[in-house]
Amino acid sequence: MRTFTQSEVEEIYVLRSLLESAAVAKATELGSAAELKQVEGALEAFETAVLANSRQRAIEADVAFHTAICVAARNERVTTTFAKLAVELQLLQILIPSAPENLKAAALDHRGLFKALVDRRPDRAVSKMAEHLQEERDTILQYLNPHGGATPRSDAAWSLRQPDSGEQKLAARIRLRRHEPSDLPLLGRMNRQSLDDQGHRNAMTAEQLEERFAQFAEQGWSIDLFVLEDEVIGYALHRYEPDPLEPGGRRIHLRGYYIVKDRRLSDAPRLAFQALVKERYRPGERIYLEAIENNPGGKLFWARNGFTPFSTIMEYLIDDAG
Repeated sequence: MRTFTQSEVEEIYVLRSLLESAAVAKATELGSAAELKQVEGALEAFETAVLANSRQRAIEADVAFHTAICVAARNERVTTTFAKLAVELQLLQILIPSAPENLKAAALDHRGLFKALVDRRPDRAVSKMAEHLQEERDTILQYLNPHGGATPRSDAAWSLRQPDSGEQKLAARIRLRRHEPSDLPLLGRMNRQSLDDQGHRNAMTAEQLEERFAQFAEQGWSIDLFVLEDEVIGYALHRYEPDPLEPGGRRIHLRGYYIVKDRRLSDAPRLAFQALVKERYRPGERIYLEAIENNPGGKLFWARNGFTPFSTIMEYLIDDAG
């Protein structure tokens, strides 16, 4: 594992401070609405990763946030230099303690920095950037020996892209957890991402979707979170409903199912669904769901998991001529 001395960390953060202070000052002056939207998107991705307690996604979103600021500064050399520096920055980020309060503090720093950016206040933006980088540097230095000879805390021995080591092992690591009120902000953000992934026309904000999940809970829907280690990787929204084809019978309505993007290429989506079926339902029961037509990947996923077409929901939009 790559180690850093305290001197190396100091050098890296001196360079970051010079580079990113100049970048954020210029970004407040030159950044277009579209470029600032990219900064905001990276910020929201970071906040979502923090809510999910995902270090991997938080590290990636942090780099994307700072990169987007450099892009908004309209200086190609600054952006290129930061891109080269980002390789070491991701390794350094691994050394930061993974306690939730540290991630939440970083999210607040990012939010304050972004506000100064969109308010077009260069002095405040530069000050916020300097404070943020100094806090990050100091946190890393606390966990390094002066000459980098000792391995940092054991929870820092983590790689950016750890491969899953077999289906059986992965299945054993995925567990279900009933949602709590504190999970609602994360559920709203995940639902918004799910709608975006499907190309859904639903225009509700993450905050509105958060309120909607609260209403679902009040209406008797079950909301399960899929947890891998300590990371929330998705959710399922489901409940029993009367079966219109069987008097007195009931069926399971799976209204929402979501797995984060960086877990979809593994067996996690299928294994999470199997865990849901095994822990919440019994053999012989039927599950139904609605598959959006413009999401062929989703339809293929459900077909491969044993779902068969049962009926087609068709839509007609009444125009003004009606």
